[in-house]
Amino acid sequence: MHKGVFPILLSTGLFWLTACSHTERIVRKMTWSTETPGSWKKPLPEGAVRFTFVQAPRFHAGLNVPGLKEHLQTANKTEVAVAFEIQCKRRNFALIRIRSVDGLQVQSDATNMWMEIEDFGLRTDSGPFPGACWY
Repeated sequence: MHKGVFPILLSTGLFWLTACSHTERIVRKMTWSTETPGSWKKPLPEGAVRFTFVQAPRFHAGLNVPGLKEHLQTANKTEVAVAFEIQCKRRNFALIRIRSVDGLQVQSDATNMWMEIEDFGLRTDSGPFPGACWY
């Protein structure tokens, strides 16, 4: 291999690895509840909140952050803005986090956040994040 070829191949490879990943920030309107739906197999953990996407009601997100339930109850709103941070890798979701709920900054991770779908059957909806990670 020529001396000049390796640095070019290395820089091209690094470009593609970094160019194929990016972070998107998306805000969605969601309803919230502390009730466990009858279709769910496990009850919500104590203090957890279940969010339902207004635009995609088959999709839900759960979050168990201290003080969140009380914040939402005090706000007395049925719909709130939830800010998501989505890390994309090669046009796929690699990691989804909730960053704020109704203006309250939260830290979500795999230990206190989860997402669920009611029915895995074939549907025509595009889910809660249509178009995300596709550029």
